[in-house]
Amino acid sequence: MTSLSVTQGKPNGGAQVTVFPFRTRPASGPLLRRNVRGKSSGYGENVIDMQKARNRKQQGEKGLNAMLLNVMAYMAISDNTLDDQEIEAVRHCYKNFASEKVSTSQVQQLAENFHNTSTQLISELREVGPSLSKSDKEKIICAAYHVLLADGKIKAQEQFLLRKIAATLKMSEIHYQFVLEDFVAKTDSA
Repeated sequence: MTSLSVTQGKPNGGAQVTVFPFRTRPASGPLLRRNVRGKSSGYGENVIDMQKARNRKQQGEKGLNAMLLNVMAYMAISDNTLDDQEIEAVRHCYKNFASEKVSTSQVQQLAENFHNTSTQLISELREVGPSLSKSDKEKIICAAYHVLLADGKIKAQEQFLLRKIAATLKMSEIHYQFVLEDFVAKTDSA
């Protein structure tokens, strides 16, 4: 390891200042440097961080897709009946949002599970909500609303549950209303 010395000429005499210790090439293993927080990092750190970010994004997408499916199944059974239109709405909407197919039996199984334990989904949303982006939260509300519209009628209980989901996701009432109005406007024009 060598160091770079700089001599600055000043009227009163020069001062010798050591700027940075550095290596001309790595000894054994990656060249380590100290970042702002004092943690060491190496040559491959950016590549590893990018891979971790991609993995987190993929896991996040899978988590979001699972959350979308769970919310839609929950909304499908929220009126205590599971109609064929609601099942098809879940399947269609999930295919559009997640680019994946889901079977009728999977939707029925999820709906049965939520019929028995409805508080499980709200607690999951409470945990995941802070890590979701604004657009992810909007997707969840739109997907749930799409399923509610499937049987042609939205009951007061279903509206309450949709508002509860929005509140759990920390969406303001104004944002919630805007998302629904935007969804209706887009579906009416299509």
